[in-house]
Amino acid sequence: MTRYMNRFRIALLVVTAALAACEKNTVQTLPFEPPQNTRIKFFNFGVNAPQVNFYADAIKMTAVQSGTGVEANTGVAYGGAGDGGVYLSIAAGSHALTGRIAAATDKDLPIAMVTASLADGKFYSFYQSGFYNTTAKTIDAFLIEDPVTAPADYTCPKACTICPRATPIRPRTSSAEPASRSSGDGSTLSAPSATSRSRRPLPSHARNWITR
Repeated sequence: MTRYMNRFRIALLVVTAALAACEKNTVQTLPFEPPQNTRIKFFNFGVNAPQVNFYADAIKMTAVQSGTGVEANTGVAYGGAGDGGVYLSIAAGSHALTGRIAAATDKDLPIAMVTASLADGKFYSFYQSGFYNTTAKTIDAFLIEDPVTAPADYTCPKACTICPRATPIRPRTSSAEPASRSSGDGSTLSAPSATSRSRRPLPSHARNWITR
């Protein structure tokens, strides 16, 4: 009896653990956000400006990772570009763009800020510029829209012959007879028509070969 009860308890524990695992591994609905078509670059061209990390509102857009896997106290130095100068995705709309000190002293102190409204699908560049004011700990900044063209549309055009929607291109045919040409003695020779060619009798040697 005791052995039976032990087996029953073990089976009950296994079933309970399996049910708990199923609850943890159920399909979860992941949050979906529409793609962000607006892009932005960040540059630190402020003379004597400290190294900075760039922010859009409270979101850190650029940072430097240390060898230990944590954020380093270094950022984008003078003459540098955030994230190697690549465009970063950002949501369209109004943003407060800032450059903040990356060092341990005055960590995350904003030294430059531009508030701007970014249009959907546009490309922008944020610049820290001018001379750094060591007393006020500020520097100038500005934002420009970059003249970047939209990516090419490689969807199948209507004139494409391999497109299933396109009208196939057929060669033009003509029912006109071949033009006449002049012989060497001045007489006019006409090319035989398709009908006359089809009715031309076979040579005698060909007929003899067929009858054999």
